Amino acid sequence: MNEKSCAASDGIHRWKDIDIETAKKNVKKLQRRIAEAYAHRCFDKFAYLQNVLVHSLCARVLAVDVVSRSRGCNTVGVDGKTLDDVLYLIFDNNLRRYKPQPLKRIYIPKGDGKVRPISIPTVEDRVMQTLYKFALEPIAELTADDCSFGFRPKRSSRDALVRCGEILSHNPKMKWVLKADIKSCFDCISHQWIMDNIPINKSALRKFLKCGYIEKQNYYEMERGVPQGGCLSAIICNMTLDGLEDILYENFPNEVDVVRYADDIVIFGTDKTLLVRTVVPLIESFLRVRGLELSEEKTKLTYVDYGFSFLGWRVYKSDERVCLIPTDKNITSLLEKIGKILKGDFTLSYKITCKKLDALIRGWFNYYINIAVKQSLYGVEYEVCRLVHDLTADKRVVDFVQNLFKDLDKKYTN
Repeated sequence: MNEKSCAASDGIHRWKDIDIETAKKNVKKLQRRIAEAYAHRCFDKFAYLQNVLVHSLCARVLAVDVVSRSRGCNTVGVDGKTLDDVLYLIFDNNLRRYKPQPLKRIYIPKGDGKVRPISIPTVEDRVMQTLYKFALEPIAELTADDCSFGFRPKRSSRDALVRCGEILSHNPKMKWVLKADIKSCFDCISHQWIMDNIPINKSALRKFLKCGYIEKQNYYEMERGVPQGGCLSAIICNMTLDGLEDILYENFPNEVDVVRYADDIVIFGTDKTLLVRTVVPLIESFLRVRGLELSEEKTKLTYVDYGFSFLGWRVYKSDERVCLIPTDKNITSLLEKIGKILKGDFTLSYKITCKKLDALIRGWFNYYINIAVKQSLYGVEYEVCRLVHDLTADKRVVDFVQNLFKDLDKKYTN
């Protein structure tokens, strides 16, 4: 293998010798060609280019690299294999014999006391899904709704919140907010709709959808939905909901606006009756075709001055000014995590304790800085300092947290 061109050769036998940056550039070139072919409706060409991409050495190298850098890279599936066990995938070009293994089903607690099912693919399957994700991404970006901010390149939840603020600031007629919650979105998407509408190799797609899952050593088939935890799931969810924006704007020009982060949808409207009697039925019709439905319990209509919660933020209007602040739930969660660090393991050294506190506090505040009302962050800062002072007798830790906030205070510019 020539590490500069990623061409086949016997030159590389070790993972660390592979040129990842060159692999990224080559994959992006192929992705641009796929997008151009699809945009010009050259469907045979785009299918051919997708096939070239998933069989290319650069894409396989990059897929392994992406999985190795993910937060759950050390989480194993039903086969117990780690990433080191599947590095052979880089050099294995025979995708026809590939067959995904069942997912490992676990449950994680939700804030309301319920649990959320998470289905974990094996490391090998995560690599293969990432490989096909590369082939699907250029099409997903080409056809994506402009209002969609979740799990997309160069977009984030902060961008979604900024967009909410822009809508409310620039259009004072938007007085009502509909929080549309889709009932078990990932778990209920119609497999038939996915097969008919997701432009990727149908044989591979069918394998991913029908692999089933194992729970308590029992195997269960999957008749619908995509696994929360699968590398392809977020992009399939986005493509399933793309098109909602066009339908709303075509039917209600200048009367509604929408912001979406994956399956979290906020719809702004000028009239309460319009949202309840016309917009909601239209959304239900759109979802029904895809095997989805709104949750009556969680879908809520709110007057904008009263505010609404979205992606860990509280958004409301005060004296015609749009205000964004952290939710009480997120503040409580931060304080609880700090408490666990300070009370959990007394054997932790001062340096390790400070390192954990720095990562937690700095990460939390950086999410809100420059968007949230700064007075709300000062309030949280006070609560954190008081909690640290109450829970530790080590003055070095107290001083460290105070100095950390002095550094963060410099960023409060809004």
